[in-house]
Amino acid sequence: MIAATDLTKVYAGGRRALIGVSLRVHEGEIVGVVGPNGAGKSTALKILSTVFAPSSGTATVCGHDLSDAGSIRPCIGVALQDVGLDPLMTGHEHFTVQASLYGVPRDAAACREARLVERFGLSDHVDQVVGAYSGGTQRRLSLALALLHEPKALIFDEPTVGLDPRARRQFMATLRELRDQGHPVLLSTQYLEEANQLCQYLYVIDEGAVVAEGSPADLRAAVGGLAFRVTVGDTVDDVASRVAGTWQSGQPRIDGEQLVFHVSDQIRDPDAILAMLRRVDAEIREYRLVTPDLDDVFIHFTGERSESEPGQRPMDMTVRIQRGGGQRWK
Repeated sequence: MIAATDLTKVYAGGRRALIGVSLRVHEGEIVGVVGPNGAGKSTALKILSTVFAPSSGTATVCGHDLSDAGSIRPCIGVALQDVGLDPLMTGHEHFTVQASLYGVPRDAAACREARLVERFGLSDHVDQVVGAYSGGTQRRLSLALALLHEPKALIFDEPTVGLDPRARRQFMATLRELRDQGHPVLLSTQYLEEANQLCQYLYVIDEGAVVAEGSPADLRAAVGGLAFRVTVGDTVDDVASRVAGTWQSGQPRIDGEQLVFHVSDQIRDPDAILAMLRRVDAEIREYRLVTPDLDDVFIHFTGERSESEPGQRPMDMTVRIQRGGGQRWK
């Protein structure tokens, strides 16, 4: 199991990357960490991988205290955003070095390498130097290496970035197999649909703090109400500008060519939204009323500001949805 309590990380110069982050991953469970770029996701995973030391807080990984990095590292398989591969070594040489570092016997290492090379589609690349690999192939090699020593727990930082759709599906299937075998898996991802498909539990991190947690279904329910999606014929940004100050129940967000309105329990009549759009001369092409998805959850709890606009997070936006009346923390 992976368990962290009140992790804080302050970098030189006083920048606070993490502010009291607590999370849990049980055996046989995939837990996701989502949030905007720069929110602190990678910092949290690097601390739990023993790459960084926290400024304060405690954690245990596979029963070992975070301070005992020598006992934790053989137990975990890690793939961070920086793949850390040597461009002058072949894929096979990376497997050989990895096996030696983790004390995997030569015969077992050869069998595992063959299996992983096949699973991650590396057969045509494993004898080439890594510097000749594409970014996606380097990512696949990094993920395969993380599994070579058959770790008890997995920690992956945005593992599917750069993977083509087939490789992503295969990796997701591998994660499900590992989960079903009882391994705890902690991952960060920017793909919310991926998080919805894979994860039993999610932590939403923003500005270094956990602002929401729960199962995907519980988080969607916490947003409440319905989402009304309207496809417009005009430039969607122009329509959003014309809507500003007109709609009093929260400004819509832009999703591609659609405006997405949050529809509260008090305002369920889509006719009111359509009438407002007609008043601002918007061309309405299509509309539908749907339940909130994880995109709605993400925006609801983290806002729509860019990294260059840090702002202040409203304190009343934090929600914690714990299973079984707090059983999450046992």
